[in-house]
Amino acid sequence: MSQKNQNRALIALALCVALCLAALMGAGVLALNITRTHSVSRPITQAEIDELDRYARLNEVYEMITNDYYIDVDADQLILGAIDGMTASLNDPYTYYQTPEDVEEEQTYEEGVYYGIGVQLLAGSDDKLYVTRAYANSPARRAGIRSGDIVTAIAGETLTGSSAEQLNRAVDMIRGEQYTGVDVTVLRGGEELTFNVTRDTVTINRVEYSVLEGNIGYIAIYEFMGDDVAGFNEALDVLLKQKVSALVIDLRDNPGGLLGDVLDIADRLLDEGLVVYMENRHGERQSFYSEKGGVDLPMAVLVNGFSASASEVLTGALQDYGVAEVVGETTFGKGIVQTITTFGGDGAGLHMTTESYYTPNGRSIHGTGIEPDVVIAPEEDDEINAEQPDPAKDAQLRKAVELLTEKIEK
Repeated sequence: MSQKNQNRALIALALCVALCLAALMGAGVLALNITRTHSVSRPITQAEIDELDRYARLNEVYEMITNDYYIDVDADQLILGAIDGMTASLNDPYTYYQTPEDVEEEQTYEEGVYYGIGVQLLAGSDDKLYVTRAYANSPARRAGIRSGDIVTAIAGETLTGSSAEQLNRAVDMIRGEQYTGVDVTVLRGGEELTFNVTRDTVTINRVEYSVLEGNIGYIAIYEFMGDDVAGFNEALDVLLKQKVSALVIDLRDNPGGLLGDVLDIADRLLDEGLVVYMENRHGERQSFYSEKGGVDLPMAVLVNGFSASASEVLTGALQDYGVAEVVGETTFGKGIVQTITTFGGDGAGLHMTTESYYTPNGRSIHGTGIEPDVVIAPEEDDEINAEQPDPAKDAQLRKAVELLTEKIEK
């Protein structure tokens, strides 16, 4: 390389570093990793030249569009599009950028009160958009929408579960002003149905509990966020005071949630020991443990194809230690972890897959899921209802109760 080209590259690198530093100063977590104690003069490497060329092309296209496109363009929208393009190129539905408005809406949902129709949606591995829960007393439940329905359109716009963008679009469209209506089209048993649902206040509870016949405690956890830990602790404390003889943990249709929450709940169910460990692409490992001691009761865990992520963390640990029978269908198979970074400048965020996780026995369940100890599918006329669980109308729950009853009698 000529001295002139090398100097030009060094100037470009300095400019790139300056721009990157300016951007990172607003990026909370990332900015903490930047330290500068002294400067060192050295020749620029070919790898750095190649990276600068990539940035130069991006800047060239940006300049051409902003200067010569046939109509004025929004520069901020171009940058947002470039970011979305980078995340989309990973073909990972769990890695995506959020605007400040997206972050605010997500926080509202996690807190558990918002205006909407009251459904929980999941993008299936078959690219379909499933209703995994219609909340009790919600507008959706009152209108007739059920768990298991496949959403095909909202307000006349066709939607799928093919990407995080599609899922987020669906969530955005079902929320809105209080008392406004929205048409939701679903596929149920091969029949397409359209419901006009009036948006209203939706209050989300993440835990239901009761005592089943035979003195068997039942706890359903819908998601690992919001009031889940408080709700689970209340449920378990009440059931233990009532001296139940066994315990069913229902994780069907639970799409996951926060690692800290599932660890807090695992603390109540497992003896001291490893719950889950994670590894990044560099082979660096983080291990997470239960500490408080487990519950000395026969246990069963109910799962299905929509039990994902944090649900699989808890299920895998309970299965590996042999403290619970896993009953139902093979779980979703999401064995990867996302880190959420909030940028300090404007409150935007980035969800990014950063690690894989493994059960205590070292199993990776990504793409395969957890195989239940007892495989059983729901029957055609089953009515699965966590608010009023009835083994007579729920084949999977009935099987769990049968297994636990045998253990109690022994």
